[in-house]
Amino acid sequence: EQAQSQLDAALGLSQSLGDTATGQQADTMETGPEEIGPDNAKAAKKTEGHLQHQAAALKAWEAGSNTDKDGKTAKDQAGQQPLIVLSAPAGIASLSQQSQTVAAGTNLDLVAQRDTNQTSGRRWLHNVGQHISLFVAGVKDQIALKLIAAKGKIQVQAQSDSIEVTGDQDVKITAIKGQQLWNGKKEILLTSGGAYVRIKDGKIELHAPGTVSFKGGSHDWSGPASTSLPTPSFKPPQPCNYQAADAAHAGAASAPYPD
Repeated sequence: EQAQSQLDAALGLSQSLGDTATGQQADTMETGPEEIGPDNAKAAKKTEGHLQHQAAALKAWEAGSNTDKDGKTAKDQAGQQPLIVLSAPAGIASLSQQSQTVAAGTNLDLVAQRDTNQTSGRRWLHNVGQHISLFVAGVKDQIALKLIAAKGKIQVQAQSDSIEVTGDQDVKITAIKGQQLWNGKKEILLTSGGAYVRIKDGKIELHAPGTVSFKGGSHDWSGPASTSLPTPSFKPPQPCNYQAADAAHAGAASAPYPD
């Protein structure tokens, strides 16, 4: 009963937060029964390979046994499937002095009713074939997401597409001890209240529906000058050679991962 209760609670939390995330434009979790496509659209129903299947299978655990010979608790005889359920009321510890591997042929679900804590003494690497979607439901008037590097720089790149940063209220960028450098190969456009500054093709456009004010101790209107900033170079996107083993489900040894 404790195992069933924990599994049902894990499914409920995953579905609840997953639905909230989807409603806020994050990616959709595949908790079952429908398969979720790369575009977040629901596809055909799957009888296995998701969290809902495990909860249903455990609920039908005794189907066909001496306590339920007629299989009345079975849902398509899910309890007859080869499953392992590990449960302990006081906790479970799995330890090794060497490496430890957790692998899943379909989905890997980690669900905690409170905190999920991950600690790595050296590096934390995530390699993903298609999407990374991070969603925080958040608490009003509190910081919802932190990304902090005590030393070293933070680097964010979109190597073959654009980057979008949007805030419902203020967007604040501060360089405490250094510079702010803005570089656009084609154009830089600043706009507010109908006024705008456009930097393009070596020209500057300064337009406003109201007053344009220039104030300073002196003004230098000397001849033309120019400068530029170095830009990083990216390698062309490489084809993904990842092979997803699917022999148990599709009868094939492997299938190429879509680019």
